[in-house]
Amino acid sequence: MPFDIQPTDILAKVTRYELMRETDRVSIDLYEIIAGRADAGFVAIPSDATRAWGDQQFWGTGPTAEDALATCLTRIKGVSADVFLPRAAD
Repeated sequence: MPFDIQPTDILAKVTRYELMRETDRVSIDLYEIIAGRADAGFVAIPSDATRAWGDQQFWGTGPTAEDALATCLTRIKGVSADVFLPRAAD
């Protein structure tokens, strides 16, 4: 089904996951690209409670939801959320 969006727009379905760790909790937003140009069909992005995105080097991408999520989880494993999530301005 085609969608009438701007050429530079991306339409995505978003599913939120919560990773409860011993020292912190991390949200991971999984984006399924529905329409528009994107490098991968799925993108998993660590985020904070306000949905501010984490550093791009910790994102996971892939042709499937499982690939994108697995890549993201591998990249954040053992890394404090303080390292990859945005910090609130003082």
